[in-house]
Amino acid sequence: MILEFIKFEWTYRKKRSATWIYALIVLLLLPLLSTQMFGSNKSSNSNYELVENSLIFSIILLPIISAIMGVSIIRDTDYQMTSLILSKPVSRLQLYLGRVLGSFLIVLMIFSMSIFGLILSVIIGFGELPNYYSILTILKSFLFFSLPNSFFFAVLFYGLAGLIQKRSWSYSQGFIMLISLQLLYSSSRKFGVNSLFKYFDPLGFTALRFETMYLKASEKIIWIPTMGSTLLINRLIFIFAGIILFIIFNYFFSYKIKNSSLNYKKFKNENDPISRTSKPVFTIKRDTGIGNIEKFLISSVFYCKIILRETFFIVISSVGILFTLFQLYQRFNLADRPLYATTANIILILSGGISTFLSVLSIYYAGDIIFKEKNVGFTPILESSPASKWVILASKFLGFIESIMILTAMILIVGILFQVSMGN
Repeated sequence: MILEFIKFEWTYRKKRSATWIYALIVLLLLPLLSTQMFGSNKSSNSNYELVENSLIFSIILLPIISAIMGVSIIRDTDYQMTSLILSKPVSRLQLYLGRVLGSFLIVLMIFSMSIFGLILSVIIGFGELPNYYSILTILKSFLFFSLPNSFFFAVLFYGLAGLIQKRSWSYSQGFIMLISLQLLYSSSRKFGVNSLFKYFDPLGFTALRFETMYLKASEKIIWIPTMGSTLLINRLIFIFAGIILFIIFNYFFSYKIKNSSLNYKKFKNENDPISRTSKPVFTIKRDTGIGNIEKFLISSVFYCKIILRETFFIVISSVGILFTLFQLYQRFNLADRPLYATTANIILILSGGISTFLSVLSIYYAGDIIFKEKNVGFTPILESSPASKWVILASKFLGFIESIMILTAMILIVGILFQVSMGN
């Protein structure tokens, strides 16, 4: 039965266009990242930089792991398959293990594109095909870092999504982890590579830098990754942590069955003349002119309120504001050469800090707000309303713009208060 679940997840996912879009992102974004960060300098495109690039890129890919692993456990509830699955002779371990392994294979398939992405980065950086040592470095980087990291976060995201069982959380937990790791690495610099943090670094960044801190720049060009004692302990800690998390999440996992009254469908009476006729009982007359404009403005405010009240928007906005505050405090207080809290410097940091979060919100709500009524079963009622279609679509767009404007205003207020607190 476990193999059947694994086969189902693999077959289902490989037919989804999103899977191949994720793989294409991994393949093309990694050489682009390497070119943007290091240019074509050969010393920068050394074997050491190849490993470090893959680690940096693995942080960026956390939302993809979250989307793949989280949605697979939510799918049964969304498609109302829970009761059917529970009626079969399937144990909880078989279901849980099969779904985890099937989804994890998809994650590995997508992450394997990073191997070809690193090869492309070598071609771009050196202007020639990679040699034997570069390919060996890329393969060891995947084995030592990408494989354990993807396993740990795949189990973590799958387990959290299974406990909470909300689609918004399945997507947002990856972004939350991404920002949390950025804050963690920013605050851990003061401890240095000799601290105990090198053993408990979830990605192995600090362990890698500890084992290579005595290498010269010329040695890093031909350096090949080896599993030293520090890196080995770090990797084993998080592999066993993933196994322990799997056992814990499997023990506490249970389906949240929705209220059956919400899913109950009444069968139509065959003798009912309304059921037998193909002609509409009545027609809807669409509003034109002033009526459309009024509904457009009212609906935009309505959709804006919906977005502002959603957990995903609240979580991403809160994390974005906290991250921006941390950047302000770090740049003006903790940096080696602190800046003056002038208006230009404040605006520069605010725009850079919040841009990532605005992109995340835009990507998420570009699809979510369009299918909002469909997800809650409100589409037939909406289509029977006298409002024109352009009113519905345009009001959703304007509602999202209004929510972004409110978030931007909050960020500006935070910047003003911080500047006042600095005495400028």
